[in-house]
Amino acid sequence: MSSQKRIIENIDDVDYQFHISSEKNGKNIIGNIELLNHFDKFKEIERCDLLLKRILYFNLYKKYKNYLILKIATIESENQFTAHYTETELFNFTKKETTEIQIESSILSLSFGTDFKKCDNKKSNPLNLSPSKILIDKYSEDIINLFDGFVVYAKINNINENEVNSHSTLNLINSSIDKFLKDKLGESFLFVLTENFDCSNFEVQKKYKIIPNGF
Repeated sequence: MSSQKRIIENIDDVDYQFHISSEKNGKNIIGNIELLNHFDKFKEIERCDLLLKRILYFNLYKKYKNYLILKIATIESENQFTAHYTETELFNFTKKETTEIQIESSILSLSFGTDFKKCDNKKSNPLNLSPSKILIDKYSEDIINLFDGFVVYAKINNINENEVNSHSTLNLINSSIDKFLKDKLGESFLFVLTENFDCSNFEVQKKYKIIPNGF
């Protein structure tokens, strides 16, 4: 199954036209993007070759509604990019189930969703009354916002708060979340923290975006 289209992207007040085509066979996809106008102006853009890849990837992502892994690029220039991709099934970070992880002498419960929810054990903290956004530069934020997101709910149950170091426990929760996500996403994708909500030192909620590594 193949498709073709022309798109216009306004970059620094210049309307660039691109021809995008793709052909799908099972989970394998061949994608191509070619610049049609303002060639000299486009070359002045910093990392214009990377910009071509990003425009193509996002259009394939929207069309096939799935994440792709780059297998090989066959044409790479300032005006054209052609590559072979394969679709991949990521861990479903919005499914309604709980994963339990043993951390030292405690059990960490991880569950997932699409937005923040009411804390089970909210501790009063004047510095953290609501979710806090992570500072990300606008250019990166625009790219990150193109992709799907999810929230991790993490909580240690049945813990005696008077017998543990709360700060080290919070660090342990955060490192356990990082390891779990890296194990699920592998080397081809990155998880980017966009918002953070610490209900207490034993319960946290974190919002992430999944983006292709090197995107």
